[in-house]
Amino acid sequence: PFPLPEESIMARPTTGKTPTGRRAEARPSPLVLLIIGLVPMLLVVLAPIGFVRDFERALYDQRMVLRNAIDPRPIPSNIRIIGVGVADEQRLDEDLHSRLVYTNLLSILRRWEAHTIAFDLFFDTAREQDPFLAHTMALQRPRSILATSFRPTSIGLTPLGTVPAELEEALEMAASGVDTRAMIEWIRDLHDFEEELRDWVGELRMEGAASGEIRGGLQQLAWVRYIRQDLQRRWFLLEHGDHGGVEGDPFVAADVRILSDELAFAAHSIGFANVEKGEERVVRNAPLVYQYSGRLFPHLALATALSWYDTPFSDVEIEWGREIRFTPRANYEGRGSIRIPIDHQGKYQVNFREGEEYLNRHPTIAAVVLDDFREVLLGPEEEIAPQWKDSLVLVGEVISGGVATDLEPIPIASQYPMVGLHANILANIIGQDFLRTPRWGSIVVLHLLLGTVATLFFLALSFRRAAILTIVLVLVYTVGQFLLFVSANLVLPVVSPMLGLAISMLGFFYYLVQVKDQDRRLVRDVFLKSVSPRIGEEILRNYHDDAIWGAQREITVLFIDIRGYTSLSEDHGPMVVLDVLERFYETVSEVVFAHDGQVNKFLGDAVLALFGALSEEPGDHEGRATRAAVEIQRKIRALNDSPWGRQVGVTLNTGAGVHTGMATVGLVGRREVRIEYTALGDAVNVASRLQNLASHGEVIISRETLERLSPNAVEFLNSIGATPGPEETQTVKGRHQPVTIRKVSLAKENP
Repeated sequence: PFPLPEESIMARPTTGKTPTGRRAEARPSPLVLLIIGLVPMLLVVLAPIGFVRDFERALYDQRMVLRNAIDPRPIPSNIRIIGVGVADEQRLDEDLHSRLVYTNLLSILRRWEAHTIAFDLFFDTAREQDPFLAHTMALQRPRSILATSFRPTSIGLTPLGTVPAELEEALEMAASGVDTRAMIEWIRDLHDFEEELRDWVGELRMEGAASGEIRGGLQQLAWVRYIRQDLQRRWFLLEHGDHGGVEGDPFVAADVRILSDELAFAAHSIGFANVEKGEERVVRNAPLVYQYSGRLFPHLALATALSWYDTPFSDVEIEWGREIRFTPRANYEGRGSIRIPIDHQGKYQVNFREGEEYLNRHPTIAAVVLDDFREVLLGPEEEIAPQWKDSLVLVGEVISGGVATDLEPIPIASQYPMVGLHANILANIIGQDFLRTPRWGSIVVLHLLLGTVATLFFLALSFRRAAILTIVLVLVYTVGQFLLFVSANLVLPVVSPMLGLAISMLGFFYYLVQVKDQDRRLVRDVFLKSVSPRIGEEILRNYHDDAIWGAQREITVLFIDIRGYTSLSEDHGPMVVLDVLERFYETVSEVVFAHDGQVNKFLGDAVLALFGALSEEPGDHEGRATRAAVEIQRKIRALNDSPWGRQVGVTLNTGAGVHTGMATVGLVGRREVRIEYTALGDAVNVASRLQNLASHGEVIISRETLERLSPNAVEFLNSIGATPGPEETQTVKGRHQPVTIRKVSLAKENP
């Protein structure tokens, strides 16, 4: 009876592992795939690369051009442009310089019943015709909006010396005054005083007065100009600025362009015309609000829109990073408020609908003002232009002096007058045609969603199918985002998700190749162990070579078998039998491999080993097989005497047979069904029969093997610790010719 419970045998480290089921194919880790799918998508959002941003902007521009070609939406006809170009300067000459032409323009537009005229021109120097232009502007038919610009640094210089006594009160008003009417009076008085001082200093120079007297007059003149401009800045802050709280990060100005006081007082409102491109070469955005001295001011286009809706800038609410919001008081058929999307700086993403074709539909200032040109414009019988009724007119430079002065690239044109930019912004506001860009959090979610979908593809499908579906996903997203851009003005990123998916696909490919390679290595390892490593390498290397599919070769075959295996299986449990077989297989395999042989098969309680079957093997396969057979018996004896043998209580009784002869060696079977590497022929059959004749501890060697060992086979056997018996002739089953053999036992001195 077996002395130990089977559970103890199973727990022993000497016992082989028990198979728990069929080996599953190596599968990729869902967690690793998810990381590969999501991390690149997060990186392209959280750490945008410069070239990615540039490429994104370039695609954005092309997308807008394509959108306008597919779905053209002209700027509304009531938003009109009057350009000022080189030809206008030549025709109008002094009238343009003195601003008389703008007085005539306002008179014509009043007759044509235009609603508002916005000058994208800077009237910052007083001209002789300013009083007449200011009087026409003050009629507010049409309403006039002037343009100014903000500067990042102050250019005002405080005059040297102390302020003259007669100017102290004006300086105090500039520093603390809040009465805009009083400021206007002071500004006008200072303006007149400045003219008188300028005339007086001129007379002093003509009369040859002392330099000190002239210097004093110039110093007083500088103080007058300084205080007047300071009062104008203060008036501008109070009259046109808003106290709205600043919770975002608007553009901040240190100074503002001072306009002609006569015109500034008469204008309906004043808006800035700054274009802030930042790092972008192309104008895609425009700030709608600017901060100066703690107050906010509207963009020229926004001021024009507010004039159309009869809404003061003080009614505008700003939610930084979200929208500019106001409720129109006139000319609005919709419900609720108008909401203009802006970023945290107050920048608005311009939805450019028209470029040069829009400008080409409108006249220049000469065509409107000059009688002969206006006749061509309107027709000889028509003095009133109905198309100008209730229009919003933008007047701005196109080209001045033959050199572009107010041209910038936009998404749909390489060079474009900025008066057209204001027209597009105004059209967006009037038509509520705003581009919508998802918030940063939504963009992150979008990237993660795309990455998750791609991950599911690669988790559930083969790489090829998953890659195809991912490419389809890219195409669907590309087409979908463009359709959303056309139909809903929704601007979705293109480059960053595509780059993220491309990086993820490369990661999936690398990882899945590693998984498959690991699986292949495991299969290869199992295969090589199942057929003997060298045989396996031979099969893998020469699988497509006809020679591997059966070749005639002289080999030496070693068969070794356990005696009494049936009784062993009957007397002991399956786990003990398995442990014994594993020890037997391990012992035989180690010895065969050590002698450069190949273990071809485990046949239950027997092992078939081949020597000389492979072309790469060393010679003397007969000697190697004989040595291996003798050493196996020696190892079996040592195994029986080891602690393992005593603990298990099983004695291995083995017999071996060795025979040399011709055999067909290689793969047999059908490639599509099943193949097996084996040796076929009489040599194999004889070796099998010889081992059947061997008793415990014996090795039976045929004459064919002995004759090839050495000139003196007996001496060879003695040299390897074997005791040869006399030659015998045996008739084996299945063979007509008898076999001459020697029975070899281990020498007693080599237990």
